[in-house]
Amino acid sequence: MGPRKRQVKTTRRAEKHRAAKPLLPVTIITSFKGGVGKTAIAVASSERAAHAGLKVLLVCTDPQMDAVKRLGYEPRFATPISVLEETGEGGLLDVLCVNKEGLLDVLYRTPEFTAMYDVAIVDTAPEAKLGSLDHVRYWIPVDGRDAGQNTVVLLKHRQPTSTVVLVPVKHADVEDVGALADMLGVSFWGETISDSVLVAEAHNDGMSVWSLSPRRGNLVEHLDLAAEIALELWEDVHGNEPFPDHPDVSEVMEYVPVGWE
Repeated sequence: MGPRKRQVKTTRRAEKHRAAKPLLPVTIITSFKGGVGKTAIAVASSERAAHAGLKVLLVCTDPQMDAVKRLGYEPRFATPISVLEETGEGGLLDVLCVNKEGLLDVLYRTPEFTAMYDVAIVDTAPEAKLGSLDHVRYWIPVDGRDAGQNTVVLLKHRQPTSTVVLVPVKHADVEDVGALADMLGVSFWGETISDSVLVAEAHNDGMSVWSLSPRRGNLVEHLDLAAEIALELWEDVHGNEPFPDHPDVSEVMEYVPVGWE
């Protein structure tokens, strides 16, 4: 199944802009609103990329550090936690909790640290100040409630070197999100990611969504989105090499059931 998002519109301003690039390919899952599923998307995408064979750094800037809890660990600030040490494809997944300044250090200023990883995925707190980074990809869940204004504020200072995909979630209408994307000159995901009882139960039970079986219904919506985000990062590193299949359920570890607070 191919991508279901529209192509990002480009401008001459983007061609002329010369800004600092991150030290590795970066995808940021962000929103100016809480409770829209950022952490669920970031964690599932990180797992998919690691199981494909990438060395993944999942960076969490949310003070609640839910990404760490979601992966079954007690939060530790500014200390990497090894979650998947070596997958069947040779990938790994570490998670790191930092503040905004620490995030900029990791992405732009510490080559000796980021050299250990192929890619980074960032799970942010609900704030507007991280919408202005250079040479990154933004995936922004939009739930339909005050979505337009929130997204406009978030992207007010967006750099032309960065790309954006809006993701309709919960009860958001795809056509409404598409119209917002057209207004902003960005892309959008062509399917609403609805709430999933299976995903919610996995969060509470300390299970990876990739370990759930059978993979059906709106669980597939979540997994398809995570796979697309991971695929983009795979192509940054490996170009047109074939993207490995979804991990088999039997290959996916279960996490310690820390759950959500």
